[in-house]
Amino acid sequence: MLILTIALVWAAEFINTALEAVVDLASPQQHPLAKVGKDVGAAAVLLASLAAILVGLLILGPPLLEKLKILSPDNPALFLPSCTFVIRSVLGVEIF
Repeated sequence: MLILTIALVWAAEFINTALEAVVDLASPQQHPLAKVGKDVGAAAVLLASLAAILVGLLILGPPLLEKLKILSPDNPALFLPSCTFVIRSVLGVEIF
């Protein structure tokens, strides 16, 4: 899953680069629609990057926090607040 999201970011970057090259070729002078096309391509790369960060945090976050003894059922003083923070941040739902 992690490799797939990294590949998604690379693919989005390649498509964005190709789009910018085509826009520059088709419209050497500045044009408002050329700017919109380039901005949308850059936004797609940003969105893919944010999705990759989220997937990376969801996959690697809990084992890393557990290894650092921050997120561990053996440490209830930190475990419950950490879980509620994650649920509140990701889902936007209040538990308690």
